Parts: sequence; C-alpha cells; structure tokens
Amino acid sequence: MKRHIYFILTLSFLICTLASSQSIIEVFTGIHYSSGQNHDYWNNFLENYWKPSLIIGARSTIPLTNYFSLSPSASYNYYFFNNYYEQGVSIPEEKFVALSGENSNVLRIMVDLNLISRTDAIVKPYLTLGGGFINDNIGIIHGRMEYLGRPEYSKDIGGTNNHYLVYTVGVGSSISLSEELHLDISAKYYSNTNDRMYLLYNLGIAYKILN
Repeated sequence: MKRHIYFILTLSFLICTLASSQSIIEVFTGIHYSSGQNHDYWNNFLENYWKPSLIIGARSTIPLTNYFSLSPSASYNYYFFNNYYEQGVSIPEEKFVALSGENSNVLRIMVDLNLISRTDAIVKPYLTLGGGFINDNIGIIHGRMEYLGRPEYSKDIGGTNNHYLVYTVGVGSSISLSEELHLDISAKYYSNTNDRMYLLYNLGIAYKILN
C-alpha cells in the first residue's frame, strides 16, 4: 500500500511541473542489468540472483540553465529470477538446492540533477547526480536442504521487503532518433552509504509526450 501511495504522490508531482512552460514530460522503458558492489553476500542478494530487469516509468525534465536540468521520476523494475549459486562460507556436506524462484520488483522515486547540453546534437553525453527513495520487493527462492546429496527438508530463502534512501551518480548518453524519441545508454551507481551499493547498466528508450 505504501508503494502505491508514494507512486501516486510522485506522479502528482510530475503533473504539477506542467506549470513550467519549458518542462518536458517523458515515458520510458528499457532493460537494466545490475552488478552488486558490496562484498557482503547478503547485501547484494537481489543483484546476485535476479537479472536482467525490465523498467517502465515517467519523468519530467525541468531546464535550469543551458546545461543543467532537474529531473524528478518514478519507475518500476521487474526483475527476472536468474539462478542460485553458493557464495561465501558453506558446509560441504550440507547445501541448499534451489528448485524455482519468484520474480522481484523494485520501485524507485528519484530526483536527479543532470549536466547535459541543450543543443540539437544527435548524441549528447551527460552526467547525473541525485537521490531518492527505493523499495525492494525480493522474490522467494524455493528449494530444499540436502545432506551428503540426500534431500533433508524443504526450505525457502528471500521473500524480503526493504525500503531506503539513496544517493546516485552516473554517466550516460542520449541519442536522438526523432524530435520525440531518443535512446538512453547509461551506468548509474546507487548507495545508501551503509549496506546497499550497486550499479545499474541501462539500455532504454524514452518518448516525449509533452513539452
């Protein structure tokens, strides 16, 4: 329920930016590939076993100067379960064997400050710095414990829900396909300065619905 409330509030904020005649409203989609940056196995649980993911969202771009713009956004990631493999310290005689895994999803509500030229160049590199709120809803991995290769009992891992504030920094490039459509290729680092640290590589496409 909280996720839906945050999402509705953010979309309302995006709509309010229409008060600025120069603001741009876009919808976007694409593919994310994640890479965990924390040495602690459990803190990169999502990045270890779920990839890639599909993203859908909306954002507003509010020009501040010829090179700086502010961009509030709301997005939803659907992570596909990949596979489970042992990491860290384990007992050789006893191990967890995954049989199936549920998908995960992540809600991100962000505000970014972008450094990008407003010229009509087809390829426009950019830098971005921002922060926001993230809710991770991690799926369950269904499996069993085995001892010396013999099944002992059923066990599930995962199934957690985490929410936290993050800061982000990233680089990318916007490639214009038409006046309304552009490709976005980027790499973005996320951190809550404590235990969640990861990179998201993005290949996406955005469509301008209002200027």
